[in-house]
Amino acid sequence: MPSRTPRGLVRKMARRPTISDDARAVVEVAYGRPLADAAWERIKASTNRFVSEDQLTPNLKELRQRLTSLSKAADYFEREFPNGLPAPTTLKKLHRSLLKELSILDLEVATVMPYLQTLARVSRILADYSLHNPECLDALSRDELWDIWIADLTGIAQRERLPSGARKDSDKTTGQASPFVRLVNALQRFIPPSRRRFIHSIDGLATGVSRARKNYKKMKEELLAGQEQLSD
Repeated sequence: MPSRTPRGLVRKMARRPTISDDARAVVEVAYGRPLADAAWERIKASTNRFVSEDQLTPNLKELRQRLTSLSKAADYFEREFPNGLPAPTTLKKLHRSLLKELSILDLEVATVMPYLQTLARVSRILADYSLHNPECLDALSRDELWDIWIADLTGIAQRERLPSGARKDSDKTTGQASPFVRLVNALQRFIPPSRRRFIHSIDGLATGVSRARKNYKKMKEELLAGQEQLSD
């Protein structure tokens, strides 16, 4: 059975609106075409993934307590472990468990210990840094998450052979923005205000969509570059 989230580590916020099937008709009218069931389910799932992270917020006090415990445990594992070293039973059990896992590598204890101590030292450094810089626990900014959502919706539209263009100004003939921009505009009506971007005008949203795609492309390039460096 999967472990339950420790009580207090996250605090559930008030229920927020998410995309449901009730929004489908509104979105289809804005997009200017009906959506196949499979396409709608993908759009809905992508939007709810984007929104769901807004439903949980870290309880900083509880997080600090757990990071402090991690730092203390790491300090214990950095020691030389002479015979008879007093330690809490839980740490002793964890110590034995880690050595058992590492023994799979067929290494002698004397060889394994430096690996364990290095791992502990890194864990302590990360825990201590996180205690003093809690903002580092946010892996992605809100703007970056919006960029990823737009890129995901773009991919869905392209795979389904639906309009995915994003003119930066309204079509002079129809007076309307591109269908994809209208799609995003409609979806943003059903998500929490804190997640919405470029809501001041439809042309501003079109500019935001284009910028999001460029930002996402840059993120992918940086990630691939990092993977290549690790493989060298």
